[in-house]
Amino acid sequence: MPTFTSLMTDTYNFIKNHFMTIILVIVGVSVLTQLFTSFFYPSTEIHDQIKSLMDRINIQQGDNPSFDIIMQKLMQLSEMEKKQFVATISSYAMKCIFIMFINSLIILSCICSLIGIISINQFSWSNFFTRALRLTPQILLISLCAIPYFIVISIIISLIPFLAQIILIVSIVFFMLTYIVFLAIITTPNMPESFTQSLITTLNYLKQQTPMVLLGFISWLVGTLALSMVFNLFRNNFIFQFIESIANNLLVFALFCYLYRLYSLTKQVSTNDSSH
Repeated sequence: MPTFTSLMTDTYNFIKNHFMTIILVIVGVSVLTQLFTSFFYPSTEIHDQIKSLMDRINIQQGDNPSFDIIMQKLMQLSEMEKKQFVATISSYAMKCIFIMFINSLIILSCICSLIGIISINQFSWSNFFTRALRLTPQILLISLCAIPYFIVISIIISLIPFLAQIILIVSIVFFMLTYIVFLAIITTPNMPESFTQSLITTLNYLKQQTPMVLLGFISWLVGTLALSMVFNLFRNNFIFQFIESIANNLLVFALFCYLYRLYSLTKQVSTNDSSH
């Protein structure tokens, strides 16, 4: 049975052996997502409208007004101002969610495709793009599962509100662990295409390997937070934003590589898997 240390070493060696291919794809994905973000990101007008209203509240109430005070002031606006504010916030939120969703879809499909094909030494651009396109529907489906899942969670919270925080935290962690394990499992080159079968395998495997999956997830989370703190000083510099995007995508690659290797080493592995 692999240990956390041996898996991290295995992941490091996996990345080291294919580093040039990995960095080339990661840089390409980072360029694509940065361009997509720049093209669809909410205009400065929306930012100015939101900032203008918030500045008005700050001027009236002093620095750092509480959430309750902000809500009270918003309720005192005229009906036209309320509608304008809601429309502005909704437009901003929808565009941000759309950008995050598409970028995640691009990043995850490319990373899972890359791990799967280089693990059996069959990398080519045609194989890479074909597998990425084949993985996209399954990634889309597991992402959409969040909607009914969190609707059910919200109903449960409404029934037992005194446990709301605990239920919400546990449910978010469980969904994220299920999500990342599912992606690691469909990364396997010879994995069946059925979404339902992959999801059942994910839940069973997560039950067996929860401690190891949690260790990998926590390591990725710590790394992501550390990167965010480092690059937060250069948030308005496009070059540093691009470097941060590459670093974050490499961390995501390392997480899924770790999970893929965990799954591969604790299951029967294909004799064609040259990564051993």
